[in-house]
Amino acid sequence: MAVVVLFIVQNRDTVRIELFALSLTAPLWFLLVVMVALDALVGFLPARRR
Repeated sequence: MAVVVLFIVQNRDTVRIELFALSLTAPLWFLLVVMVALDALVGFLPARRR
């Protein structure tokens, strides 16, 4: 987890993401936090069903 936090802290540039007709400009650290949260959620759901 410390590696993830270090990686997020070092990537503070603003990036533009385009997906189909959607265009989003946001700080890279924010997008990384969202992706880590989604990864944790997806990893947690199957473990909870057992």
